[in-house]
Amino acid sequence: MVAYIPIGWYIYLTMNEQAAKNRRDKLIEASSELIRCNGYGPTTVEQICSHAGVTKGAFFHYFKSKEELAVAALQAWDQAVTHLFTSADYQQIEDPCEKVCGFLAFSQRVFSDPNTVRSCLAGTTVQEVAHSNEPIRRAANACFEHCLAHLTELIAAAAAHRGIDIDAKALSAMWTAAVQGALILYKASGDESHITNCLQQARLHIERQLSATESPPG
Repeated sequence: MVAYIPIGWYIYLTMNEQAAKNRRDKLIEASSELIRCNGYGPTTVEQICSHAGVTKGAFFHYFKSKEELAVAALQAWDQAVTHLFTSADYQQIEDPCEKVCGFLAFSQRVFSDPNTVRSCLAGTTVQEVAHSNEPIRRAANACFEHCLAHLTELIAAAAAHRGIDIDAKALSAMWTAAVQGALILYKASGDESHITNCLQQARLHIERQLSATESPPG
């Protein structure tokens, strides 16, 4: 029966689907930007709609509430960060230890980019609602879990390559905590050097751990 649908109708339906996707994506992008800058609580549906250029009626067509949009934004953030990592240049490095260093250097470059908003959607949101909004907490935690798993895998591979015993998961958590803490210090002070210094010290610690003497055989 699909073959009998007039081409004009097919184009019309396709364009409508794309327009709907664009409106939904605009709402997600707007909420992500506003929440990262202003926080989840102060950001209103009206502000999100205005920023996205979408009517309030359209908002409630796609999302039942600001909470539902925030969860969708965190899921999109998770996917974007995953893509950022999987497509980064350090993925081409073959040596496992150098690959970890490449990841750390890449992360530092991301936060030193003047066009980057120094704020993590997951970190900003969960600090506000960790004890009051379970769906958002779970969505934010998923973002962290995926980042932690990625770095843990890199460090574990490097440790195995070097033949040393390292708690890869703990080092990965330390790096993530350094990133989030650095962002908080920056937001409080407006001093970007907190980001540079905190990440550099965390990076040096991880690199020292990986350059330790190999464990004796047996």
